[in-house]
Amino acid sequence: MGGDLMSRPPSGIILKATSGFEPLIGVLQTPALPLVYVALLFLYHNRPSLSSGGVPLPIWKSRFLTLSPERLPWREKWPAGLLAETLAEAGPLLSPRAVYRIFPLQDLTPQGPLLAGHLLHSPQLGHTLPPSGRLLLAVYTIGPRLEKRCHRWNQQGQPLHAFLLDTLGTIALLELAEAFHRYLAPQLARQGLALGCPFSPGQDDWPLEDQRLLFALLRPERIGVRLNEQGVMYPLKSVSEAIPVGREGEIPFPGPACTRCPRREGCPYRL
Repeated sequence: MGGDLMSRPPSGIILKATSGFEPLIGVLQTPALPLVYVALLFLYHNRPSLSSGGVPLPIWKSRFLTLSPERLPWREKWPAGLLAETLAEAGPLLSPRAVYRIFPLQDLTPQGPLLAGHLLHSPQLGHTLPPSGRLLLAVYTIGPRLEKRCHRWNQQGQPLHAFLLDTLGTIALLELAEAFHRYLAPQLARQGLALGCPFSPGQDDWPLEDQRLLFALLRPERIGVRLNEQGVMYPLKSVSEAIPVGREGEIPFPGPACTRCPRREGCPYRL
């Protein structure tokens, strides 16, 4: 009976699917229908994905990003009026949010760490993990609206405005990463844990193809992030990463990602 109930809703219930993570439970049309059916349908349609290991994945939203002009490359060369206008424009276009989960290390292979049955093909990432460590996987984004506004400015023949707005979007993404890590650190510290250095698919020795593994484990479509056929995320102002988690002092620290980047000397965003 339980299998029949899960595969075919009882008469009197109309299920209306909305987005992938917000199914509408249904409209009760028959008052005599036991409310337990409604409760079971709610649990079924809101069940955690098997890819998440049966654990609901938290979504974190940042309340405030400063968009500090001090981080703007070539900041002395921007027209003051355009800069003030674009700074005021950028803030309301941001929808910063993240989805994340901490996974226990299943095995540490020469090819990289194994977790939840998925091999992450990065020996360098594996070298940062102690045998008893964990790995925090995350995807975060500032949302699509700023990119769409940049496209509109380009279409209207305003490439400088579009470029400045896009640059502020990059600064917002950097600030989002910092805010997200600041949010995580004290929660982990209460458990005697600390964060290591983040790695991203396509960075260091980690192939971009593993992006799909992170998406299978995290389902970041829930925060509006998707992959194209080449494994590139949309919105473009999005980041996926894996961060080693372990006891203080037991995680090798290879240095910030910027210090490992071969293009660091010419990067205008380098701190």
